[in-house]
Amino acid sequence: MIILYGRIDANHSDYRDWDLHQYLMMAEKSPSLSQDIPQPFAYRILGPYLAGLLPFDLDMNFYLISLAASAILIFLFYFFLCSMGIDATIAAIVVIIFIFNKYFFGFTIWNFYQLNDILALIFIILIFLSMHRQHWIRYTLFLAVGSLARETVMLLIPVAFIYILETKKSGKHLIYWAAASLPGILIFLLLRLLITPSGGDDLLSAFMRYYGKLGSPGPWAGLLIYCTIPVSLIPVIYCEQTIAFFRNRKYMLLYIVLIFISALFGSNNERLMAPVFVVFYFLIASILTNKMIHRRWPICIILAAAFISSLDIWSGLRPLPDRETMIIIDALCLTAVTLISILNKIKQVSYRN
Repeated sequence: MIILYGRIDANHSDYRDWDLHQYLMMAEKSPSLSQDIPQPFAYRILGPYLAGLLPFDLDMNFYLISLAASAILIFLFYFFLCSMGIDATIAAIVVIIFIFNKYFFGFTIWNFYQLNDILALIFIILIFLSMHRQHWIRYTLFLAVGSLARETVMLLIPVAFIYILETKKSGKHLIYWAAASLPGILIFLLLRLLITPSGGDDLLSAFMRYYGKLGSPGPWAGLLIYCTIPVSLIPVIYCEQTIAFFRNRKYMLLYIVLIFISALFGSNNERLMAPVFVVFYFLIASILTNKMIHRRWPICIILAAAFISSLDIWSGLRPLPDRETMIIIDALCLTAVTLISILNKIKQVSYRN
């Protein structure tokens, strides 16, 4: 998939206004902090800082670190699913489906300058693992370092609070949570005191600029359906399983809601939903475990549709001629998986009766 997703050409005229050039400028000044980068990019210093430290040219530095980080993300996600009680085979299948997601995984392979996005996903998994095991020192470290990558990591603070309340941990864990969250909050604020951005939108301005997109059906489709093609509707088809999943994991439902709200601060709808992967694909793994684990053909069709839906118009071999063709193929893949899931559910109901 690394080969198929390919590599972006930063010098191409189509990408001259993309934020990758901001990250390149930041890496050039590493390890110093840049004061001439617009917000919010100016505060996302971890990826460019690391890329600027390697001895090769900056393009190669970003690419090598991005590939390494992507591999870490894949194996860490597999470990996370297994640690949550998912069967090893189902965990591997779901990880493969995630790899085929061109928005959540493929985009950052292609546009490897978005190193911060990959690092943020890694730290999100690590924070979830630390939270589940009440390792508050690790939580402190991962939250603090993760806040240097993307501000999305900070959403885990209220999620961890609800997790403690929901699991009825002792009062001392609330104290540990508060103390463990403080360094990350301080670093988040300190970055905004030390760095003076050269323009750009603050949080309020960004929200006022982009929240109106919900008035159109396209962004809704991108935020809720197209970002997780082709398995987007499986949680709806198996709604009883989905409700049961979140009944005992309200903190994960809160996390999804917060990610959705955070996606209203930007324009790239599908990519902004990427942090939901850790919960969404955990839900998919749970459904597959209970509803399809002994059904070979549905799993094969899902994997085939996931691979076909990884095709796009901007990366790698560029097999698709235009966006309309990509949307049609994605819709067909979504339809195929939805139908096979419905048929599987009907067959299960008939078998029980």
